[in-house]
Amino acid sequence: MKNIRIRHFRLPDLLRLKGWINQSKKSFSKTFFEEIIYAIVNYFKFKAKRGCILTATINGRPVGMINLHMPIWKKQGGQTMFDIVVSEESRGKGIGTLLIVKAEQFAKETLGAKLMYLDVFEDNPAQNLYQRLGYTKGGFIPDYLKDGRGKVVMYKHL
Repeated sequence: MKNIRIRHFRLPDLLRLKGWINQSKKSFSKTFFEEIIYAIVNYFKFKAKRGCILTATINGRPVGMINLHMPIWKKQGGQTMFDIVVSEESRGKGIGTLLIVKAEQFAKETLGAKLMYLDVFEDNPAQNLYQRLGYTKGGFIPDYLKDGRGKVVMYKHL
C-alpha cells in the first residue's frame, strides 16, 4: 500500500493500541497493555537510547505499532526484544513486515544490535510472518498461560 507511513510513537497512539489489544484478546495476555505502558515509560525515561517505538499509519491513522527495547544488563549487549501489534482490519497488508524491517534497521544501525528476538503464543498465526522474515524458533515454554497455551521464543541474527 502506498499510503503506509512509519513514524515515531506519539502519546495519542496509546488509545489505538489499547483498542487493538482489546480486539485481539486471544493473542495477548491480560498484562500486555501494562507491559507496553511500562516499556513506553522506560522509552521516555532512557530518552530512546535503549529502544524505539514506531507507529505505522495509513492516511495518517495509526494501524500498527512496534516496541523495540534492549536489556539494560551489559552481559546481554547486542540483542534486542520487540513487541508488535497491528489492528485486525489492517493485517495482511504488509504493515507488520514494514514495522519489523524498520525496527531491525534501527536496532542494527542505531543500537548496534546483533540479534532480535520475541516471544509469541503458540497458536498465534503471526509466527508465519516472523519465519518468512528469517526468525527461527529457539524454544518453547509449555503451559505458559493458565488456559494451557504455550509460548514460542523466536530470534534472528541481524
